[in-house]
Amino acid sequence: MNFDFSTLVTDRNQADLDTLRALLAVPLADWTAEQLAEFNQALSKGAYNYTDLNRVTACMDYLNEVLTGLGYETGYQRIAVPHQDAGGRLPSGYTELQYIESTGTQWIDTGFKPDQYTRVSLEFQATSNPSNDWILGVRKSTNVDSYGAMAGSSTSITSWFGTASVTKTVSPITNRFNFDKNKEETTISYDDGESVIISNSPSEFKSEYNLFLLNINLADSPANAAISGRLYSCKIYSDEQLVRDFIPCINPDGIIGLYDLEHSIFYENAGTGNFVSGPEIYEPEPKDDYTWYEDDVPTNAEMTQYLQNVTALQSALELSEGTFLVSEDMVGLTLTEANNIEQLLEEINDYFTALQAVFLRSGMAWVVSGGPEFYFSN
Repeated sequence: MNFDFSTLVTDRNQADLDTLRALLAVPLADWTAEQLAEFNQALSKGAYNYTDLNRVTACMDYLNEVLTGLGYETGYQRIAVPHQDAGGRLPSGYTELQYIESTGTQWIDTGFKPDQYTRVSLEFQATSNPSNDWILGVRKSTNVDSYGAMAGSSTSITSWFGTASVTKTVSPITNRFNFDKNKEETTISYDDGESVIISNSPSEFKSEYNLFLLNINLADSPANAAISGRLYSCKIYSDEQLVRDFIPCINPDGIIGLYDLEHSIFYENAGTGNFVSGPEIYEPEPKDDYTWYEDDVPTNAEMTQYLQNVTALQSALELSEGTFLVSEDMVGLTLTEANNIEQLLEEINDYFTALQAVFLRSGMAWVVSGGPEFYFSN
């Protein structure tokens, strides 16, 4: 590891701050190309932002490495930055998909046993005309502890609940639709605003078996009735409490299935063959845990740790009484205090250069402050 000390900024002055303030008083939409260029130049000296944090952090890391390499324990702690956007909602290694597609031999065992208080909300699109194929389901036998929905055709859906079933005509389910089975009432709706409600009679029951998605679990055995189609999302509730929040994805081993955000569990195909992968959903590139980005906002705790790191490094060196002074906190960082930070870093490096192989015994302090649009006070 090395650091280019020529990149340190030690010559900020009042003109830099005045220029920045004057430009910020003008609406951005009214800026000329010359003013934009002037702003970019003034920003590097008239404000402390993520670029300053990264520069000073890199320098601190380097100096700490030198000290520890000479056998000193500095107590220096790197700052893990809590990024506003640290990536997608799935764990590292998982790739979120728009949907998973069954070809008629794949389905998901949810591990959940429904009852009269169960609600299932999902988005689905059949890819071929079904014939008594199940979108989801479980039952002990016909009309015994039943819960689910069967597609008799592309325009016919039967809702099963407890001891009975109700069939209604719907728009083609080869169009993507929302399916919301809330206790005994099922709502099927489409993007064009059309919706159909299927109402079953209330019934008290508790399934002994797990609910299947894209098939029916018949007394703990899958029926030969899996539907061909695309599952975009699925949430399962037990008495209004979310118990499954399924996200289509590919796991780190390349297996296509559903990831439950509620319990951090991956569910793979319970049938034969493999699900077909839908298009990948873009996720931002992972951010380095120890690098500041433009949209990061430092907290008091992080800035306090910077000060503690200053103290830790200061304890490893003893410099002359003329050493540059550093602000005691991050509030109202002045131009002089900002310059002192990086002048101190230069002085420590000069000390290392002069002593070269000599062991070092004391320290220097500096302070980092700011974040997006953090401006100096004069």
